[in-house]
Amino acid sequence: MTDEFAPSVDSVLRAEIQMKAAVIHERLVAEYGFTVVFQRVELYVQEARPRVPENS
Repeated sequence: MTDEFAPSVDSVLRAEIQMKAAVIHERLVAEYGFTVVFQRVELYVQEARPRVPENS
């Protein structure tokens, strides 16, 4: 399931590395139509943040 939204989250983090997971989740639901629970997004963001370069 993470594979579905991971590229979108990575893109958001590259643009704004400090964006809160709650905001990212809201965008995934509202803008991309994902039906993912917040906790899954939160865990992914915690893991992705150190490996996603900012502004690349």
